[in-house]
Amino acid sequence: EKLVYGTKEETYSDVEDTTIIHAKSEDRFCQLILQVSEEECSLHESLQFDTSVTLIDDYTTPHGSKTQCKKSTWYKKLPPVLIIQLRRVEFDHVNQQTRKINLPFDFYSHLYLDRYLAKNQAITTKRRDEVLQYKNQKQAHERELHDFEAYGKHSMPINEAINTTLQWLEETHDSNSKLFTGLSQEESDRMSKALREPLQKLENKIQKLRSDINQNKEKIDGMYSDLTEKGYTLHGVLVHRGANAFSGHYWAFMPSSCHHCSTSTTTTGPPASPTTTTTTGTHPPAAAAGQEIDTDLDEEEEEDTQPSSTTTEEQKEKEQQQRDKTNTATSTPPPPPTTTTTTTEKNDNKEASDITTATGGGSGGGGNKDKDDEMEWFEFNDKTVKKVSKERVFTDGIGRQESSCNGYCLVYIRDTIAENYSEELRKADNSVPAWLMESVMADNADFEKACAERKQRDAQKKIYDEFAVSFNLLKNAKSAPDTASLNSKAPWAPHLDYRLTSFGTWVCQTTDVGQNAQPLQVVDAYRHAFRADMLEDYNSTDATVSSRVHIVCEHSKVNWEDITSCVQSFDPSQQDTNDTETLRSVYQTFTEAVMYYGYALRFYCDADYVQARIRLVQAQQLAAKLDEKHASLQHKINTTLKIVCKKHFDTVYAQVQQSSLNEPSIELPLRNLYDVCCVYAEHVLESNSADSLGAYMKDQWRSMIGQNSWMQQDERVKEITTLLFDPEHCPIPSYCESVAPRLCLTPNENTAHEIFETETKLAAGFLDELQGLQGDLSSKGA
Repeated sequence: EKLVYGTKEETYSDVEDTTIIHAKSEDRFCQLILQVSEEECSLHESLQFDTSVTLIDDYTTPHGSKTQCKKSTWYKKLPPVLIIQLRRVEFDHVNQQTRKINLPFDFYSHLYLDRYLAKNQAITTKRRDEVLQYKNQKQAHERELHDFEAYGKHSMPINEAINTTLQWLEETHDSNSKLFTGLSQEESDRMSKALREPLQKLENKIQKLRSDINQNKEKIDGMYSDLTEKGYTLHGVLVHRGANAFSGHYWAFMPSSCHHCSTSTTTTGPPASPTTTTTTGTHPPAAAAGQEIDTDLDEEEEEDTQPSSTTTEEQKEKEQQQRDKTNTATSTPPPPPTTTTTTTEKNDNKEASDITTATGGGSGGGGNKDKDDEMEWFEFNDKTVKKVSKERVFTDGIGRQESSCNGYCLVYIRDTIAENYSEELRKADNSVPAWLMESVMADNADFEKACAERKQRDAQKKIYDEFAVSFNLLKNAKSAPDTASLNSKAPWAPHLDYRLTSFGTWVCQTTDVGQNAQPLQVVDAYRHAFRADMLEDYNSTDATVSSRVHIVCEHSKVNWEDITSCVQSFDPSQQDTNDTETLRSVYQTFTEAVMYYGYALRFYCDADYVQARIRLVQAQQLAAKLDEKHASLQHKINTTLKIVCKKHFDTVYAQVQQSSLNEPSIELPLRNLYDVCCVYAEHVLESNSADSLGAYMKDQWRSMIGQNSWMQQDERVKEITTLLFDPEHCPIPSYCESVAPRLCLTPNENTAHEIFETETKLAAGFLDELQGLQGDLSSKGA
């Protein structure tokens, strides 16, 4: 009750003579309900509206007579914790329903409320009149300035228009200018002179208006800068998001700790006894141990402290200067070692009564900005609590015109509460009853235990999720298609092979070890999920790591004995597992062959037929070591190599046709032709008579020699001819290994899909090439 309740004072006075009081009452409040409207769009404007004078036409006096009176409301006592409820709901008389007010409403991270206290009524009333006068002057200056800066139907600054005219006059008499009009130099100078004098007066006027506006603004901002006793710091923002007043979502923002409510002490040596504590400023000394502490919660605004209406501004100024001198004198650090000094820092920043920043940086009447910046804010949204920026707090709290998300309740805490007494209250032995403390501690222990259990469950779920991704990928991997449909006689076609990324899956799909398939998949999935060896983790001294292995086994429903047995039987470190070494060697050969094949497809897409040819030869050499179960891979490599040789032959053939014997450019094409023929003779040449690529190349070569007589005597041409027509009697160099060394290739999860996508992209073109070769073979009768 002492924490959140305050007192309002309402006075009903005569309209003509305010000293005649008809009635006076005090009402308690636990929250301030403030208006939100187009006119009251900030916290200070709404507070001023709440404490403004209201004219009542039909007032009944305590004696029963009717009269006209003025009603004024002021705050007699402000609570330590101030709750402000924003009236964001109103009744729409047109639609006959309640609607929500989604107007932006500015508030502040720190503000002073002295101007709204009953004891400062006379000062505030006078200063409000002054503020109104300054605002009217400022608005008049702004209207006059706008007339100069938005002149005419084009809303152009009038001084810029005159400057543009002067520039035009300077160029209009120049015969070389596009703006030449025949105006003489004398006429131009006379007109320019007539314009310059009023232009200078106009610019002086504009400059003075801007200066007057800034001066008025400074006077308004600094009007209440000396009323800084009742400082409050923002400690909570409640937000609603929803289009109407009956539904939506609610959440709250709160700082982790109120830095304004923490004691600021400088202690040297052992802590002093409460009776020897030296307290500076206006704070009362701390109570001795066991003594009841008369905290600021019971603070009352005494009647005799209220300044009379005759108090002058000079007296107020002298009092403020005296307080500043006292604070300066007492804030000197005390000598060590037995004194503790508590100081209250006052910020004399100017107060912006109706101006604030989007992030609440404007303290709405000064404040300790450094401490405001240190506060860490958190969002409490259902069961989720997360750290947020100060900008987020004010963005959601202030709201926007087009958004239904805005604050509806603000909580402020008086700066002096914990600054003076919170530490002593926490130290007092009798501040919390023993039975209550025991209950709280028991609840805290249960809560911490529940949090630990939930954390462990979340960690186990994360392990399950990580493992399940890899395990299900391997478990659900499709088997290789029937090799009968992709044998050497079948046409070239894309084929997605899922075996590249997993040795376990490859073994299960290519060898007769069905009873070991599941354990091998689990071990392989574990390696993919956690990038670690399962046996090493099982024997780890880290309880978390070893327990993870048990969780994985339980999740996959595989016995640990089966896993260890399979792993040991496939462990190349065992001396009696030659079969294991063979399997791993075959898997490595299969993987490298597919990777070289994939590289060759990429080079083919880039029209780099030399590199594509070299990688295909390497892939062919590796695939030749595999058994008949991999016939489909061997067939695709051989078919692709045939197509690459044809494309390269066609490219080089066109280059040779465009050259002559003595041209330097003939060397490289002939060398490339020789290389193509070498690859054809060594890696493509088929033993049967239906050699479609050989028939195609021979036919093209005969035609080219017949059309170019110089080629019939060239030795290089004769070597190429021998390679094509009589390869058995021509030495064929093996050049691929020297040109392109072996690569260190490691497939990943996307390798098979990347190769499949490239194959699909090239499928139509490859089939056209194959059908073209078959057609040429049939037409030539080769």
